Amino acid sequence: MTVADLRTRPRRGAAAVVAPDIACVRIAFVNVYLIGRPGAGDREWVLVDAGLPGSAGRIARAAAEWLGAGRRRA
Repeated sequence: MTVADLRTRPRRGAAAVVAPDIACVRIAFVNVYLIGRPGAGDREWVLVDAGLPGSAGRIARAAAEWLGAGRRRA
């Protein structure tokens, strides 16, 4: 994802690029932010979570898309 993607609506559950190192996932009426460059390694990113119960899978998928599959999530 790039900053240019800001103008395109992300598919459901996908992260929308807010800035080169910030992505946002909208879940109902709350936002979840992934702060760190795409592909960031272990301990090089932060999850700011205001998610809802049952949204963990959606957040994990968005994080995998933004950071790359197989990255540690906790």
